[in-house]
Amino acid sequence: MHDIAFPAMEQILMKIDRALVLSAVLLAFAGAAPSAIAQKKPVKKPVVKKPAKNETKGQGQLTGGFVKFGEIYSLKSGINFQIISARYTMEPIQCYNKTYARADEKLVVVQFAVKNASKNEVALGDQENIITLFDDTGAKYEVGAGCIGLMSNGSKELYRTLKSGQGIGQKELNDNLQVCYRVPLSAKILKFMINEPRLNKNEEVLRYMMAGTDKDADPANVIAPLQTEIADPADKTGAVALKVGNGKAGTFYSAGAFQYRLDKIETTDKALIEGKDPEEGKKFVVATVTVKSLYGGSNSLYEAQCASSEIADMDGDKSKLLYILKPSSGKEIETSQEILYGETYTFRLVFEIDAKAKPKTLKISNDTYPWSFDISN
Repeated sequence: MHDIAFPAMEQILMKIDRALVLSAVLLAFAGAAPSAIAQKKPVKKPVVKKPAKNETKGQGQLTGGFVKFGEIYSLKSGINFQIISARYTMEPIQCYNKTYARADEKLVVVQFAVKNASKNEVALGDQENIITLFDDTGAKYEVGAGCIGLMSNGSKELYRTLKSGQGIGQKELNDNLQVCYRVPLSAKILKFMINEPRLNKNEEVLRYMMAGTDKDADPANVIAPLQTEIADPADKTGAVALKVGNGKAGTFYSAGAFQYRLDKIETTDKALIEGKDPEEGKKFVVATVTVKSLYGGSNSLYEAQCASSEIADMDGDKSKLLYILKPSSGKEIETSQEILYGETYTFRLVFEIDAKAKPKTLKISNDTYPWSFDISN
């Protein structure tokens, strides 16, 4: 037997040691790999659900449904509510609190109906401020006390208790229930808001968007325009009023709590009141006017006397009112005299102008909406 040399044996042992170390390293890496891969695996993001689509549009924090004129809606308070129509006008409605348009105002009148659909009694007066109006400037209009009226009730205070199933203002009853709002001459109403939600609806208010103002507006939501003598021709909606109406002799026109009709125009250089001749070089222009009371209670002639009236001649010179005389005598009217609803009263407005001047226009006004009449012919 031959002996193996030591150096050769040492080399063999070194190779074996290297192989064992390499195997150990590979085994260690193989055992650690699953843990390392798990740590680098991306974490799934939680699924975020989109909120449910809100079928109503909010104003601020209020959510509200879109509704239309003519439809009946069951409100949370237990009443069935319906807006029948709306209109711009100068003519006041019959209500307890005398509400009429002043010189720089017009009215929005809303006809509506309510019915008690609950088992309990409902006070009609509680519905007074249920409708709020908004115009094109964002201004808000609410009803003051007494501005709601029932045709058959006249100017008496309206406070009714509706029994279960009882209604008021429905078209078939032929007894209009109306509410009016004073708004500026230039205002365009864009929206009515009902300050109550419908029954079993996820909303806080109802919105009547006026036709043509919003994509969700119903074509039925139209406010009837002003009469042509008042409506500004530059506004196609008929909502904007002229600052002065264009009147014609022989026709009644509404202003404040009255209607006015110009009957005739005369000129004279004779005294109309004994001892009161025109000044030298002057003449009188006399406008005979008839007024009709539109208010259900009593009014005085003081409220109808046209104290702010004036006349203008062809040269543009203006003359203020001098006297208000009775129709056939040289006596001034008694301003304390009462004039009842539907009654008429005739008087004469007396002005003084240059004797050679020719009258052109007459403006009738009593710090209410003014009317202008062409008196040049």
